[in-house]
Amino acid sequence: MNGPVGKVASSVGPPHRPRWGGWLPVALFSAVTAIGLAGFVLLPAASSPTVPTVPTGPGATVTVADEAGLLVTDTFDGDDGTAGQRGGLGPDWTTVSGQWILADGVVALVAGAEQRGAPAMVVTQLESADGWVAADAAAMAAGWGLVYRFEDQANYSYVVAYPPYASYRLARVTGGVEESLAVEAPLRTRDGVVVRVDFIGPDVTLFVDGSAVLTAIDDGPHVGTAVGLLGQPSSVGVARWDRLRAGVVPS
Repeated sequence: MNGPVGKVASSVGPPHRPRWGGWLPVALFSAVTAIGLAGFVLLPAASSPTVPTVPTGPGATVTVADEAGLLVTDTFDGDDGTAGQRGGLGPDWTTVSGQWILADGVVALVAGAEQRGAPAMVVTQLESADGWVAADAAAMAAGWGLVYRFEDQANYSYVVAYPPYASYRLARVTGGVEESLAVEAPLRTRDGVVVRVDFIGPDVTLFVDGSAVLTAIDDGPHVGTAVGLLGQPSSVGVARWDRLRAGVVPS
């Protein structure tokens, strides 16, 4: 697909913050005047919901509180090489399509899938159809993505970024037929963002730099248990992936 198309999406925006206007300055002035020089009254700030954040940037520390249920992690610090050969991504990874290499601590897609227009994928086992997967976009490009609930080339789900549109799209492929689940813009699609997808039953949530930005309903089937990296043809040679993490959401 060349651009973000899909169903109407549900997005999650930043928490509302009250404006300091109206009656509040008058109330503060009256309170301070009433106590004179004896002290100062500080009214508590309005509370707002918080969203857990995911550490970003080189050397960022991943903690249990940030990524509870962590089961799979790869910082891609091994020997340079091509996936499936000496060095590269190592034995825990399976190349589904395309040619993936490890170089200078990041993963790059250097050749796309043989099937025209199909995404390239490299996966590792989470061994659960419910969970979460995250990675750093060391170099963001159109077609940078993550795959989850991967069963085979005809059955998987994924998220893909389209920086020219500042958007992300959630989609599912079942029996070789693709269905867009949700699309949202404008969102952060710059180099260095952390992209995470939570998938629990029919509920799918996309996080960018720790903030929930897009939700979708995926009514199944939920069979595949592998997660990994996905690159559309437009990402070949330009996109880079770093620090893949995956796990299950504790009950």
